[in-house]
This record gives sequence, structure tokens and C-alpha cells, in this order.
Amino acid sequence: MTTAGVILAAGAGRRFGGGIKQLARHDGEPLVRRACRTALDAGLAPVLVVLGAHADVVGDALRDLDVIPIHNARWEDGMGTSLACAIRALDETVVDVAVLLADQPLITPAHVRALTAARLAAAADLAATDTGATLGVPAVFARALFPTLAALTGDRGARDLIARTDRRVTVPFAPAAVDIDT
Repeated sequence: MTTAGVILAAGAGRRFGGGIKQLARHDGEPLVRRACRTALDAGLAPVLVVLGAHADVVGDALRDLDVIPIHNARWEDGMGTSLACAIRALDETVVDVAVLLADQPLITPAHVRALTAARLAAAADLAATDTGATLGVPAVFARALFPTLAALTGDRGARDLIARTDRRVTVPFAPAAVDIDT
């Protein structure tokens, strides 16, 4: 029984305006690669990376990492379809899943481990990151929520699910508020 990781990296990054956002460098490393390394260093397995726009070149940046690329043919329909695509690819040995975004470069393996530990300790359905302004991802979801995640559509991802889930725990991490949009 394992905790899987899902890296959402399928978007076109239209607001970014300067090349392919997933390949933009932070501390000399492409954002998508950094997110994958964070998940791997946190002990998540398997780690699935959802690709869509620019799938070939983004996937090339990950070739030597122990990650599984998943192509979301409906990536243009939004982040919800990417998360649903990944959840449907998980097998029955996965007990929960940590969801990370490719464009949050300040996320640490320690924070991902803290989310997983907090969810298990509280026997909660999910553990979400509290930035001080919002609740969101990275977040860890229990298997009980997989059917709901697998049915997501549109561009809101799991935000609404996080907001309406009563059995949740939060872990403060203000740096999660930093994401690369432009």
C-alpha cells in the first residue's frame, strides 16, 4: 500500500508568455523536473506526471527520472480533467495520492511528507496546504475520494472538493502561495 504522487503539468501556460512554462528554470532546473524530484524525494511512488500541451518536450526533460508520464488528451478542458486522468491510472495498491503542481517551485519534500503524515494521523479524507490566504495544493487525498477526483472536469481541479470536505486537516506552508504564472 503506497502513497502515489501526481504532478499536474499539462497546461499551455498561456499567461506565462515566455516559452514553455513547465520548462522555465528555477535554480537552474525546469519547473516540472523540480516538482517531480520533490515528489520522489518525499517518498511518493509511483509518481505520475500528467502531460498535455508540449507533451513531447516536457516529457523529454523527465526521461531519466523514475516517473510515469500520463497523456491527458483533454488537457485543454482544464486541470480537473488532468487530475481525473491520473486518478484513473492508479492501481488498487495506492491508499492515497499527493497532488502537486509543476509551477509551485518552493514546495519541499518535507512539506509533502508532513501532509501525508497529517492525513494519516487525523484519519482525515484529505490534507491540504494552508498558505495563510487559501487552502489548496499540494494536498493529499485518501482513496475514499478517488471516485470524486476521477469524475472532475473543467479548470478548477480539486479546489471545490477541498473546500467542501469536512474531514480534512490542514498544514501551514506559506511558500505554496508562490506559483509561476507570468
